[in-house]
Amino acid sequence: MFYHGWRNKECLKRRCLSLLMACPLFMVSAIAVTVSPASSAELSVMLPQQSVRLEYPQPARLDRVLKDANNQAQLASVQLDYVQAQLFSSDKQASIDSKKAQVVAQLKALQAQDPSVGADNVLAQLDSVQFHYREFTSLDYDLVQSLRDGNPQLVGNYQLNIGARHNKVSFLGAVKQPERVAHQAQWFLADYFNALGDVRLDSASRSAALVIQPDGKVIEVAYGIWNFQPHFLAPGAIVYVPFKSLPSDFSTLNQEIADLLRHKVNHNE
Repeated sequence: MFYHGWRNKECLKRRCLSLLMACPLFMVSAIAVTVSPASSAELSVMLPQQSVRLEYPQPARLDRVLKDANNQAQLASVQLDYVQAQLFSSDKQASIDSKKAQVVAQLKALQAQDPSVGADNVLAQLDSVQFHYREFTSLDYDLVQSLRDGNPQLVGNYQLNIGARHNKVSFLGAVKQPERVAHQAQWFLADYFNALGDVRLDSASRSAALVIQPDGKVIEVAYGIWNFQPHFLAPGAIVYVPFKSLPSDFSTLNQEIADLLRHKVNHNE
């Protein structure tokens, strides 16, 4: 495996030496440092938070990549949170770009048809964040190494976003502006909205929302007085506030936006 960084060559050498000292059983013969951008690796994994690229001369299992990524994080004294980690496939980026373009086109059409809906607010939100094609698989090292079906063989180009856990809940969608508030373990959605105040647009649903949990799962949450159902929001969750009563031509728009938000890049913000 090869480590490529954006820093000077001496810094790269020190990084590798530190890794070798920390892991005496590591494959010493497979490690090298180079400043050349050229690569013939079968697998390349970018770690943007650590400014490092892991390269493997042949396909590797996910548990191997996670172990190497964890070593890099330890060198930077970062305690990883695998629930909030994200694995993106650079080779599949075109599909998520196409998905975003379709959603943007629908929002623009909705805005042209009825400006009072506030679709331009969501357009601005989507324009302000990054979307990469996310692979939805567990990144918990202990779980991955114990389950063969959950330990896929990786080949190609990836980005692995790992970092310290953040205890925020984000609010996007039919809101006056994006909001991020501290996660409260005992709160339901109604509690968050009470704390946020008048943030929802007139066109927003007042009793239901779509929650994108950190692992990418989307759940529909009913939080009105008349339709309340118990629910849990994890730290790092995104709450998409949907539009209510959309025209029939846009009946699937709320769900499509929530599906797109599953691919939102979090740790690059």
